[in-house]
Amino acid sequence: MTIQRLDEPLNVERLLCHRLLENVHELALDRAVIPSGPLLQRARETIGNVLDRECNGHGASIAPFWRHNGTVEQRTVRPDIISVAMAFHLLRSVLFVPGTRPDRFAKAFASGADAVVLDLEDAVEAGRKAEARELVGKFVASLGPETKSSVFVRINAPVSPWIDDDVDWLRGLHGFVDAVVLPKVEIAAVIEGAADATPDRRVIPLIETARGVLNVSEIVAADAEIPAVLFGAEDLTAELGIPRTLQGDELIYARSSVVLAAATIEAEAIDAVWVDLANPDALRQDAARAKALGFRGKMAIHPDQVAVINEVFSPTGDEVAAARRLIEADDRAREAGEGVFRFGDAMVDAPVIKRARRILELAARTTRN
Repeated sequence: MTIQRLDEPLNVERLLCHRLLENVHELALDRAVIPSGPLLQRARETIGNVLDRECNGHGASIAPFWRHNGTVEQRTVRPDIISVAMAFHLLRSVLFVPGTRPDRFAKAFASGADAVVLDLEDAVEAGRKAEARELVGKFVASLGPETKSSVFVRINAPVSPWIDDDVDWLRGLHGFVDAVVLPKVEIAAVIEGAADATPDRRVIPLIETARGVLNVSEIVAADAEIPAVLFGAEDLTAELGIPRTLQGDELIYARSSVVLAAATIEAEAIDAVWVDLANPDALRQDAARAKALGFRGKMAIHPDQVAVINEVFSPTGDEVAAARRLIEADDRAREAGEGVFRFGDAMVDAPVIKRARRILELAARTTRN
């Protein structure tokens, strides 16, 4: 799973560690795979520092497997540690760029997007698929460890005539790509087939058909590393024969299905693109509606959309201040032996504190991403 770059002081690392250690009933670290793409070295250092400096020595210890690019080490952490991917993953904005437009690649990675998807599917005409693979392969191989955005590649749909060539091509990209986006996913088996072609088994399903929506809970249970689940509204509304609206009532069920399924595996739910490039206010409204339903980010089709999306899916100053006050009040309550306490006119318990910690964690990472 892609683990984003962090340059955090000790107090933020402590906050992230609390995120690792809270409200978990089983060890999930053995499912967290350190990325083999451009962020590998920084991820190793950051997570190693967090575990070594903050998590060790707190409670009963065990030695889970910690996978480093094919090798196995042991580290001592609490047995109730949460998935590293959940604690460090950041995917507010996911920007797509055509695989046949190398002139746009650098601009996409300079846009501030948390992830860039080099697209071999819809953005590439049938006669240029091989060309796109060659261009994308050369580009990702040229990226260095300073790359801040996660590197994703969208291959062609499982039922397309290009999928076999795409899968063969993927086998040569180990170490250069953080995850593979698989479009038009309708059953779990196709996720597992794509995962077999990637050494890290890291696949991101794009749910964009009626069958995919109805099967999404089974899809996310596939035998693969799934750091995120993407929702595609354009293909879905076209299949249903209905217009897509800014109000979005036609998408409530589908969006909610994707969010709930992603939550069951601690993955990030990422909302659909907004295609009207001339209307940033509409983009903002659509993103805010998706956020209210539980999405953690949104796909983009132009660099100009990234700033708006990042802003919507980042905590506001007021939210951060309120979360900080809640955490401070919780600390005082714990010192007094109280598990539930009054804060203003509201009663506060563990779920409220959990949300507050997430806001502070997200704020810390977004300001340094």
